Amino acid sequence: MTAPDRHPSGPLFTAPLRIAHRGGNTLRRLVEAERWGVDVVELDLWLHRGRLDVRHAGAAGALPLLREGWKLRPGRPGRLQLAGVLNAAGPRTRLMLDLKGRNPGLPDSAIEVMAQHRPGEPYLVSSRHWDSLAPFRALPHVLTVYSCGSADELTKAFDLARWEGLPAVGARRSNLDPQRVADLREHVPELFAWAVDSGRHARELVEWGVTGIISDDFHVLHGLGPAGRREEPAVG
Repeated sequence: MTAPDRHPSGPLFTAPLRIAHRGGNTLRRLVEAERWGVDVVELDLWLHRGRLDVRHAGAAGALPLLREGWKLRPGRPGRLQLAGVLNAAGPRTRLMLDLKGRNPGLPDSAIEVMAQHRPGEPYLVSSRHWDSLAPFRALPHVLTVYSCGSADELTKAFDLARWEGLPAVGARRSNLDPQRVADLREHVPELFAWAVDSGRHARELVEWGVTGIISDDFHVLHGLGPAGRREEPAVG
């Protein structure tokens, strides 16, 4: 039995893609990421009370607080919304939406807002909740990234890629090694590593075959040089 060919035949990019981790979570950081000339600006996206909040911290239920790990902090009014980021971003800025939480309305809401503000423009979407990526797979201009935060998740993604095909996988750097990268790249056109905040680690990952580096450090991304991306629409 052979795996069905449901993924693109080759990579979408000709050089390592430089992705600014949480680069769109504040407008100040968005401007900085654009100034550094990164290829993609990533942001964290939640659907909360009907609004598409851009933030990393989760909401603490009905309380006016935000939760990150065991820490609570005030949830300030007027939080940044996806539409606000899209209005502020330059016309050539490519975004990567990292879907957070399990709100079933999040995918459709994100698709609707992106279509309103950036109709037909390519973007990336990632999530550790892989069911959330299904609505995006039908959109020819969206690249879906199956994010893996653990070694077990990465093994599941590899099995899924072998039999069903996946367009892209995102993995924690510590869960990658040369053999794991080689195995994944046999079945996955795009493999991104996060969070990579060392130039040495970034160059090592690229040598192994990783096609995208996700980093909080703009110096690390700048050191990789400009990506020679092709401008065809991404295949989700």
